[in-house]
Amino acid sequence: MAILEIALEDLQAFDPDISEAKAAIMVKDAIARAKQLAPFLASDDLDQPSADAASGVIRRAVLRWNDAGTGAITQESQSAGNFSQSKSIDNRETSKVLFFPSEVDELRALGPVKPRKGKAFSIDMASEAYVAQPNLWG
Repeated sequence: MAILEIALEDLQAFDPDISEAKAAIMVKDAIARAKQLAPFLASDDLDQPSADAASGVIRRAVLRWNDAGTGAITQESQSAGNFSQSKSIDNRETSKVLFFPSEVDELRALGPVKPRKGKAFSIDMASEAYVAQPNLWG
C-alpha cells in the first residue's frame, strides 16, 4: 500500500514562510478532501506512482490555498505636494473550492479504469400498428 504524504520541506521549497502547524493542518484537510473526491486514494491497492502523482496535485492545491491570503483588502496612499498616488490590493479568495475541476479530473484519472456497463440498443420508431395497415392513405 502506498501512502499519500506531503512533507513540510516539499511545501517550504515553494514558500519558505509557511509554518509547520499551518502546513500540517492544510495538508491533512487537502488529503481528506482528495480521498472524498477520488475514493480509490484511500484503498490498499494504491500504487506508489499514483500516490506520488496525487501528492503533486494535492501539493499544488495546498500552495494555492496558502497563497490565497487573509481575505483583506490592503490600501496604501502616498502624497508629495500636489501629487498623490493610491494603491489597492485585493487579497480575497476568489474560489471557495480547494481543488479546481481539472485537478479533480486528474485525481480521478489516476484510479483504476472501470469498464462501462452500458450496452448498445436501438428504438423502433415505427409502431406495429402502422405496419399492420398497408393502405392507410388509400
